[in-house]
Amino acid sequence: MTAPWISTLLRRTGPRRPVGPWALLAALAMAIVAGYVALAGGALWREHDRTREEAERNARNLAHLVAGVVGYAMENVSRELELIAHTIASQGTAQGRAPVVPPPLAAVAVLDSDGSLLAGDPGLATLPAARAAVRAVEGGRLGVHAGPPGPEGRPMLLFIHRAPQGLVVASMPARALNRLVHSVELPGLEGVDIALSDGTPVVGAARPAGDDGGPRLVVRQAVSGTGLVVSLSEPWSAILAGWRATAAEAALVGVAVATGVLVLTVALFLWMRRMQAAEEARRAAEAASRAKSDFLALMSHELRTPLNTVLGFAEMIRDRAWGPGAEDRYVEYAGDIHAAGTHLLSVLNDVLDLAKIEAGRMALHPEPLSAADLALACYRLSSGQARASGVEIAVSVADDSAPLYADPRAARQMIVNLLSNACKFTPRGGTVRLEIRDAPHGGMLVTVSDTGCGMTQEGIVKALQRFGQVDNLHTRAQTGTGLGLPLVKGLVELHGGSLGIDSTPGQGTTVTLAFPPPPLAVTAKAALRFAEG
Repeated sequence: MTAPWISTLLRRTGPRRPVGPWALLAALAMAIVAGYVALAGGALWREHDRTREEAERNARNLAHLVAGVVGYAMENVSRELELIAHTIASQGTAQGRAPVVPPPLAAVAVLDSDGSLLAGDPGLATLPAARAAVRAVEGGRLGVHAGPPGPEGRPMLLFIHRAPQGLVVASMPARALNRLVHSVELPGLEGVDIALSDGTPVVGAARPAGDDGGPRLVVRQAVSGTGLVVSLSEPWSAILAGWRATAAEAALVGVAVATGVLVLTVALFLWMRRMQAAEEARRAAEAASRAKSDFLALMSHELRTPLNTVLGFAEMIRDRAWGPGAEDRYVEYAGDIHAAGTHLLSVLNDVLDLAKIEAGRMALHPEPLSAADLALACYRLSSGQARASGVEIAVSVADDSAPLYADPRAARQMIVNLLSNACKFTPRGGTVRLEIRDAPHGGMLVTVSDTGCGMTQEGIVKALQRFGQVDNLHTRAQTGTGLGLPLVKGLVELHGGSLGIDSTPGQGTTVTLAFPPPPLAVTAKAALRFAEG
């Protein structure tokens, strides 16, 4: 039993071509996959932005914290220098006296306002940075400066402090500041750089192994009052590594979802095809059953009527119902019996020929036929019915018409069938025309037209069906099996041709048989015979 929505889907009709089940399933599958991609893509995009924002926020916080640590250390150094200056001022200045150097300072020197050494390391007094610092005292610009290169290749740091006697200059190696920074146990310090305000590097970050040199997140924070700048740098590839792993997992899930949807779609499509095949088989069985019932009902009438005639008149002849002197009447009855038998044989022949055509067992033996001879033979076979119906048959064949390449028996059967239908459905005094002419693009055209009742488009479709009969006031009075036009259509298509019907209700009908041109071998043989003759 087919589900109601499946039956509705399979029987959907309308002015537009119905959408097939496969298109609906494909659209549904695409919608599911697109929905997943949209949801997963949106979530991944939001997670990407959140990861970047969080990394930037953490980097700013870390840079600010490191700047605070460095600033605190610089304040301690400044206090040490202030203590040295105070000690020298309280004890008096002695030339060459070496002040106590507290760690992590490497050397200390005290200079007067002219830059001359008062106490401490004489090498500091000759440094350009120290001399420049002395000149800068008037402007009050004191702080951290770059000194000569230290053992590790980085410049020494010079700390200059104003004192009553002049200046206190101290040097500190960069590694001391580096140890100071990394003494704070915080994650992410491997990407920290410290440089002077002019860009001279002081503490350099050791780049992690595998750094590809790609885009990096860089955050800078100035250390207040020192001229130092803390710079934090981290590659985006490392920051987004977790997000990329999540995206890869989402992609794998997406592939799994798409595969599952595809498998489910194919399975559902196969199931729907099976249901559709079952529905079509059921309809075909019902149609076959109806066709069988129609055939039996029609054939019982078509066979019973001539058989009753045969039996009735045969009994009258056998029993000599009119006595021994009624030979003329008995001869007339014999003629009626012959006519009924002929009609019965015609019906059976039509049924058998149509069955052979549908079974593919109809054998044709086409040959070139004279169009004029064929038209004359068909006219003679149909003239009796035309006279009985009060209809005139007009024949038109060109004198130079080419031969018609067809099976002789089938050609006569088709044309006689068409003439019989035309005479049957044309009122008395009407005209039926038979015309055979050359087709514009090769082959032959056989046209049978009448001035009868005509048909609508629905009537044409019905007339081309087996046992189909057009229902109108004129056709109800006519007998027939409804096999004529289907038989003609089947025979002309066996020849490789086609049947066309042009009809207007109340004005008549024109039926055209289009026969293809003969094969090249037949044409060549005919030309050879013409040349020899």
